[in-house]
Amino acid sequence: MAATSLIPENLHDLIAQGEGQRVEFKRSLAELETGARSVTAMANADGGIVLFGVRDDGTISGVEMGAQTKERVVQAVTANTDPTLYPSVEVVKLGEQIIILVTVPESQDKPHLVQGRAYKRVGAADVQMSRGEYERLLLQRQQVEFDHQLVKGATHADLDEARLEWYIRQRAERRGIRTPTSSVRETLINLGALVE
Repeated sequence: MAATSLIPENLHDLIAQGEGQRVEFKRSLAELETGARSVTAMANADGGIVLFGVRDDGTISGVEMGAQTKERVVQAVTANTDPTLYPSVEVVKLGEQIIILVTVPESQDKPHLVQGRAYKRVGAADVQMSRGEYERLLLQRQQVEFDHQLVKGATHADLDEARLEWYIRQRAERRGIRTPTSSVRETLINLGALVE
């Protein structure tokens, strides 16, 4: 649901469908605080879009634009989320009205807090997470470090055996340890770099 694909005609269709799991309307910028909560709830779920300048019934009311309006929207999210979220914020003109489109993808770094609380998107509502769900997501985030993430679809055949042998020899020399006598495959398994 990338913002770049939402040309005004598609945006009218999206608004006509109403609020839901991935769409939230905010009538004005006076709702920046609850808008930041919706952005966070969507990042903690499937991602989505928050539209400022659209009433709950889908009526386009528009927003007043100033020199710092877009930055105010960005700041409302970045200053109040932890880990910090950096959503895409665009200004779109629909007829005579201007709306602000905030697009947020599903986060790979969830759970995110907004003003110290964790929310998730359930239907058209932002619901505070239970403590158990928050802790489960936090543990999942902490368990998989980048160096330990699996490369899906990769097999032993994708590896360059000669380069791996060179690396294993260099590693042993620099650490002052004995060069392994096992096969490259067994050595990689022992290092945790290859799994069955």
